[in-house]
Amino acid sequence: MYLISNKASASRAMTGLAAGSAIALLACAMTAQAATLSFTLNMTNGSDSSDTDVVLTDIAGGVNMAFTVNDTVNNADLAAIYFDIMGYSFADLTIPIDGVVVTDAAGPSSNIQAGNIGQVFDVGVAIGATGSGSDFFDAFDFDVLGSGLSIAAFYDQTFAVRGQSVGPGSDASNPGNGSSKEFGMAGTAPGGSGIPPVPLPAGLWLLAGGLGCLVLRKHLV
Repeated sequence: MYLISNKASASRAMTGLAAGSAIALLACAMTAQAATLSFTLNMTNGSDSSDTDVVLTDIAGGVNMAFTVNDTVNNADLAAIYFDIMGYSFADLTIPIDGVVVTDAAGPSSNIQAGNIGQVFDVGVAIGATGSGSDFFDAFDFDVLGSGLSIAAFYDQTFAVRGQSVGPGSDASNPGNGSSKEFGMAGTAPGGSGIPPVPLPAGLWLLAGGLGCLVLRKHLV
């Protein structure tokens, strides 16, 4: 009886461990499938160049926006971000202002900070402070939140950045003296520069379906 009891306990423990491992694996796989949209702002408008990579990622409640200056010649302190959005107005959105990276947000806007960008956008976001040496943001991210908001609201929409302290090797300790206006358009999924959501592999759906059987067996053993 003692051996049978031990075997039953071991069986229940192994079943619980398998179920827990399967759940963890499924959760990791589903997290890895967050939809993203990547593109580059490289249309320079009468200014120094400051090509900027943009990655939009679906998150709970909205979209995370990440910006990184990736120019072959210059670095830049990005002082303002502008974008258009489909199906939403500025009043529908929440952009958390932390007072360090994001210092203001408004819409419609063509001059949220650091000078007029040259056209009106649905949303303008001020990044850091203006003026050489005050701070330096060449890579950062922030969230844009809204009911039902996903990267699909940005397909084929125009983005722009306003750069200050632009120049070769520019940084907080050695800022350049140029300025920049870079424009670009988000792609679409599928078929554009955007990356469409990747479906969960069939094997993992089978794994998910088997969890119920494992839990049931645990209670019956």
